[in-house]
Parts: sequence; structure tokens; C-alpha cells
Amino acid sequence: MLLREDLTEAELIAWLQQVRQQVKVPVSTAEPWHVWMKHPELAEEVDYIAVHMLPFWEGIALKDSVDYIVDKMNQLKAAFPNKPIVITEVGWPSKGLTIKQAVASRANQAIFMRRFIHRAKAEGYVFYMMEAFDQPWKSALEGSVGGHWGLYDVNRKLKFEQQTPIIALPQWHFMAAASAMLAVVLITFLLIDSGALRKRGHSFLAFLAFAISSLMIWLIYDYSQEYHTWIGVVVGVLLLLGVVGVILVILAEAHEWAEAIWFKQRRRPLVEMPLAEGEHPFVSIHVPAYNEPPEMMKETLYALSQLDYPSFEVVVIDNNTRDEAVWRPVEAYCQELGERFRFYHVAPLSGFKVGR
Repeated sequence: MLLREDLTEAELIAWLQQVRQQVKVPVSTAEPWHVWMKHPELAEEVDYIAVHMLPFWEGIALKDSVDYIVDKMNQLKAAFPNKPIVITEVGWPSKGLTIKQAVASRANQAIFMRRFIHRAKAEGYVFYMMEAFDQPWKSALEGSVGGHWGLYDVNRKLKFEQQTPIIALPQWHFMAAASAMLAVVLITFLLIDSGALRKRGHSFLAFLAFAISSLMIWLIYDYSQEYHTWIGVVVGVLLLLGVVGVILVILAEAHEWAEAIWFKQRRRPLVEMPLAEGEHPFVSIHVPAYNEPPEMMKETLYALSQLDYPSFEVVVIDNNTRDEAVWRPVEAYCQELGERFRFYHVAPLSGFKVGR
């Protein structure tokens, strides 16, 4: 009540007093440990301290979580020595977003439960595990972890064995097989056109295929563990299609990288054309322009005119500049620079980018 500020302390105490007058059973109200420490007057109105111990919400790492609970219980015992203390909620979620150092997973849930129960028995705690079954509707209130606090899933299936060793990913056999099969498909696809690659190029593509296939299988598995509405399923399928598109682009780019780095021979080797002594290949430099400042264009063309190369031309293509005061000075300057510089004003010109 006080944690969520549903009531003030005075209002909650009034309710507790009213209930205690009307019933003959012990009465209390449940709050996290820090709320009890902050409101000691509240303890005077209850028959026992009902405390929630959920270190996950406080971002406590799994390895420190049980000791954290014991420490807070000792603080409560010291603050309220005459009041029995009942842990009315204690647990760890099996899935959801990480909070600081607290990681939600089935393995972590199993480890926490086993460690806490063992310690609680030694300390003599009265406690209630949170909770028996997953409640997917709570995800709307508490985020992704809200629906995954149960020891059993929504289909009433126990999430982990109580005595056998904890395996972080029980389905790893199936996932490994699926990942290997997908990797074989990707490798086959990548190596269809790889005759020009050396062994290192083949190895690079094989490593990439296995990495991507593992990622894909993990994403599908992780998403399948959520509780979804039909809208969530549709969104998930659309996102998966988007991921597939991105992966295809990555594979295509990777194939090009491999061909550029690890090649036995070039796919299209450069052929050196024989030239007579003193002859140079002819170079044509194209300068596209659209509504450019004339003085800037002149500076650019002057710089090109200073090239120390005997065989070149400069073609200036002005694309759709309407103001003659802008392009006419450039045309005149090209004439001044000589026959190597040619100017073309094209208007209208539609359907092409400047310089194409």
C-alpha cells in the first residue's frame, strides 16, 4: 500500500485498527523491507511484520541475493524485536529484462530458489514463494518480467527440476542441431560462387554462417519463450522477416569482402593496355553542377587546369540551372581555359541525378 502510495500512513493505520477490532485473527499489511524501516509506527498496529523480499527488483546480483535477504531480515529483527516476521513474497523471475546486476533466467531462478530455501531453513524463516504459476497478465503492469515469476509456467509445467543439476539451456541439443542445419544451408549458399577464394576466404564464410545461424536460432528460441497475444505473434513474424533481410545483405557484403581480401585470382583482372613510349591514358574529368556559385566553380576549374598530366579533358555539365547569370560566367571561363574544358548547359533534364 505505502510502496505504491495507494494510501498514506495515517490512512493505512486507520484501516488496520478497524480490521483488528472486527476479526480475531492476526492482522498485518505486506510491504518491502525498506518501507517497514521507514515507517516504524506502522509496526505498532500489526500483529506481525509481513515483508516482501525481492532482491531482483533492487538490482542485486544473484550471487549476493540470499545474503542480501538475510542482512535485511536481521535489520528488521533488530528494529522490531517483539514482532514475528513473515516473508510473504520471495522469488526470482525466469525471464525478462535485466535490472542493474540482476539477470532474469530459468537457471538463475532455480539457483536462487535452491539457495534461498536451504538458507531459510537454517535461519528458521517463515516464507511464501512467489509464485506458484506464471501470470502473463502481470507483464502489462510490471514489464516483461511480470509474467515470469512462477515456479510453474502457464501450462502448469515445472520450469526446473528440484534435485538434478541445473542446466542453463535444457533445449541446447535441439538448438545446436537446428543451428548446424541452418549453417549448412548458409554455407552451401555462400560457396556456390566461391571458386576464386582461398581457404581463408572459405573459412571466413563458414565461421560467419555458423555465427549467424546460432544467432537466428537463439532469437527464435528466446522469442518463443514469451507469452504472446496474436498481435505479438504477428509483430514477431514481421520482425523476423526484417532480420532475414538484414542477414541476406550481410552475407552478400561478406562474400564481397572475402573476394576482395582472400582471392586466388581476380574475377575481372585488370588488363594493361600497351602504350607507345611517352603516351599516357586519356582521362575525362566530369564536373556536375546545379545552381552553384560561379566564383566557386571558377576556383574548381582553375585547380583542374593546373593538373600536371598531359592527357585529360574536363567536361562541365550544368543541370537545370535556370538563372543565366549563374551558369553563363562558368561557360565563358571554360572558353578562357582552352579546348580541354567543355561546358554543357542542359535544361530541362529530368529523371537523372546530377552527374549521372
